[in-house]
Amino acid sequence: MPPVVCVLIFTCSGSHKFLLDRGIVPTHHVDSDPRPHKVEMLGIPHPDVNYLIASICHPSYFDLLERHGIEKIYLWHLLFLESEIFNILPMGEWIMTGGNTVGPRAMKMARLSGYVNHHYFGFDASDGYADHHPKEKEMQPFKFQGKKYNTTSFWVDHAKMMFEDLDRMPEITPTFYGDGLMQEMAKHYVPVNRAKLPMGVVKQ
Repeated sequence: MPPVVCVLIFTCSGSHKFLLDRGIVPTHHVDSDPRPHKVEMLGIPHPDVNYLIASICHPSYFDLLERHGIEKIYLWHLLFLESEIFNILPMGEWIMTGGNTVGPRAMKMARLSGYVNHHYFGFDASDGYADHHPKEKEMQPFKFQGKKYNTTSFWVDHAKMMFEDLDRMPEITPTFYGDGLMQEMAKHYVPVNRAKLPMGVVKQ
């Protein structure tokens, strides 16, 4: 018998609505943004989707899921640098790392679910997202490997952090699709075995 291939689709931000509008139902959706505009970006929830929603998300986000009778809601918590987070969360709760952008956090969700063959669509860190984004007004030209991208310093920093996250998960096979900044960075990505570096040392 041929091997069984299991394909799961994790969406985040506007890609949830983008796929549903085109008849593609994702298996999981991840969100971790406390701002209320994320409710509009989500669109109409689908009962077959598993919603992995951070506890920091806006109350109106959860109201929307409740109004549509969504039952597959799984709450998780973000890791912040402030040590007080450990005093707030109940003992034994999972805390997810990954910077302040949802893509790398979705990556970790997939890894913790046991999936290591990853295909990334729309991980661009530049002007190529699936829906309007508030940071559009902050964009400035940024050059990488001779190519120019419209992006923000925030997105550039977190794109770099995402590849550091991949260093810490060497079992993942990442494949990037598209022609945004992050895809170009992926072409030049050289993994670093951070587990072998002395404590406090970060290899650039």
